[in-house]
Amino acid sequence: MRPIASVLSSLLPAFSLLCRLLSLQPEGDPGYKDVAPGDWYYEIASAARTAGLSAPGEQFAPDRPVSRAELTVMTARAFRILGWLAPSEAAPAFADAESIPSWAYSAYCDLDARGISLTTQVSLEGTLDASGKPAVAFYAHPSVYVTRGEAVEFLYSALRFLPVYPTPAAIEWGFDKAMPVIDGSTSTYPYTRALYSALFLNYDSHPMMPAAHSKSYYSYDRLISGEADLLIISTKPTEDTLKKAKAAGVTLELTPIAHDAMVFFTNGQNSIAGLSSQQIRSIYVDNSIANWAELGGPDAVFIPYCRNKDSGSQAQMEEFFLNGSEIHPSIRRETTSVSMASVLTDVEDAYCANPLSYALGYSIYYYYQTASQIMLSSEEGLKLLAIDGVYPTDATIADGTYPLAGYNYAVVRADEPKDSPARKMVQFLLSEAGQQCVENAGFGPLS
Repeated sequence: MRPIASVLSSLLPAFSLLCRLLSLQPEGDPGYKDVAPGDWYYEIASAARTAGLSAPGEQFAPDRPVSRAELTVMTARAFRILGWLAPSEAAPAFADAESIPSWAYSAYCDLDARGISLTTQVSLEGTLDASGKPAVAFYAHPSVYVTRGEAVEFLYSALRFLPVYPTPAAIEWGFDKAMPVIDGSTSTYPYTRALYSALFLNYDSHPMMPAAHSKSYYSYDRLISGEADLLIISTKPTEDTLKKAKAAGVTLELTPIAHDAMVFFTNGQNSIAGLSSQQIRSIYVDNSIANWAELGGPDAVFIPYCRNKDSGSQAQMEEFFLNGSEIHPSIRRETTSVSMASVLTDVEDAYCANPLSYALGYSIYYYYQTASQIMLSSEEGLKLLAIDGVYPTDATIADGTYPLAGYNYAVVRADEPKDSPARKMVQFLLSEAGQQCVENAGFGPLS
């Protein structure tokens, strides 16, 4: 007797595996001449026909062997029906991709983009890859018949990597049934990833998982318009945002969920250790500083960078320093950094030895801690400054002694129903499990 892995899989076992693993239910006569109510596979044929897995026609042909292309199409259809497989325009990465029939091509694209494929690995003799190891190529061989072992392994991979499985926490809080539309600041996107990671296995496949946040200013717009249900945000709304909300008849409700702070930084070579709040206001409102010596620092050209008006950092400038004033037009015109990442690199790159020049910039503490390790050319490229004699640390931010300490917020509209997914998510963020998500995201939990 041949081993099971070498036995060809026919249509019937393939459909049986799919219907049983995905709990597809029969619904009456499947309409095939070779399937009668007394046949033991009658319900399998009915379920496959009902779900659209099997093609319409006169014959079910349960004993016909199944090709790799056919099983790929059947599997893709099943997972599309369940909403677990998104379309992909990426070409499948097979050495014989041109041999894939047109009727199966989209199924191969969608599944291969998720790392799921039936392939044969072939060593390329005499050829080495970039790491110096013998090179290999992967062939789809779409017309080759599938063995039972291959079919089981293929479907198992699909079940592991395609469905979104709720964790016990998601079920407890009801997020397996409905998730809020989440948006927020650029710096707070790690919260969203941490939340989905804690609530769902294969969370990147969740249809509600956003690819990114819209930034503070625009995410507030989306919340006000009803496009978003919940914001995880690093700053309070700007005056402009509050005017928009009032005009729309919307009241914004902010709940602190984590510690954070506004921080100022300069080039690592700069000998100055800190600034006062009054000095910062004079810098950005009056544009009155031309040399670091005027601030108690070295004899060096002073270059102040600001952030764009629709940034969360701008909202913090309004909260702590502007008091109704504007950043000086010359600074706004000449040294505006258009993203959270670029302000780090702009300040680092502003260093010049002749004439000696250092820059000043500002951002969010926990974003700075993470991004500076990735964005800067060296660990000494930038350094944080003390404000009013207090250096920003996890401890000084948490206990409030750092004068620019604040919070990250969960924001909902005040008219959000009490039992809505958005309200439940705010409650979850304040729970022990939610605060663990805060810590996992790299931020300062409240407790």
